[in-house]
Amino acid sequence: MMINIKMKKRFIFSFLLFVFACTNDLLAAPNKRPEVIKTKTSKIDVLKVLNNSSDSYFIKLNKLRKNKQTTLATLVSIYNDESISFQNRWMSLMYYARIAGKKRSFNQLNKALYDRQWFIRSASAKAFGYMKHEKAVPTLINALDDKSLVVRTSVVDALGQIGSKTAIKPLIKALYSSNNFYKGKSLWVREHIVKALMDIGDPLTINSLISLLDDTDPKVVQMSLKALTKITGRNYSGTLLAKNIESWKTWQKDSGKFEKSNVSISINHK
Repeated sequence: MMINIKMKKRFIFSFLLFVFACTNDLLAAPNKRPEVIKTKTSKIDVLKVLNNSSDSYFIKLNKLRKNKQTTLATLVSIYNDESISFQNRWMSLMYYARIAGKKRSFNQLNKALYDRQWFIRSASAKAFGYMKHEKAVPTLINALDDKSLVVRTSVVDALGQIGSKTAIKPLIKALYSSNNFYKGKSLWVREHIVKALMDIGDPLTINSLISLLDDTDPKVVQMSLKALTKITGRNYSGTLLAKNIESWKTWQKDSGKFEKSNVSISINHK
């Protein structure tokens, strides 16, 4: 059992390194649309492009766009093929989203968010976030309860990128979900949730963020301070942490104008 847990942790760590290395290139928008050259594409052709480490993202994108219709169908075939490596399946879905575009890719990405493989669900959430797809917000909110921590983190990041105020209450609720604690300890997704609230930037989150200044997770506290500074324009960062926190609480009490901004959430994660 211990060996299996260690192997699983190593696999997830390897996947996160892979995602970190690939995401920026995969989701970057080129200054100019690559020239389209019409030829036929097959699964073998696409896999060769995906695995060519000497080519940049834009070169790969150009090659994959040679026959858009065929390539899109092939990319879907690859990410649905469980005999293919998770790296290639993950990349195929991300490239699919980039080539198909916001409107055309929605149905496939929405379906992928319910895939039985967690890395496909993660890729779908990341693609939705990149496209800032408002239509995906309800589906992403439902995925806040995904059984995979990596997927939940990708979903949270996507909601922050999209910036919909509809996500505020579900995100705050997720902060206290038992899924986001392990043996009473805060998991990293909670810091991402606070960042998502910061990215949404609505003043209605201020009281909730101030209440997080008493959180047991120091990363959550630090991100909450950063979020408060961004949302309010106020900055107490020049003081010691304890004094900084006290300053925010004093400001909240003195200002009084955010009294109705609390989101009522039942806290029970133990």
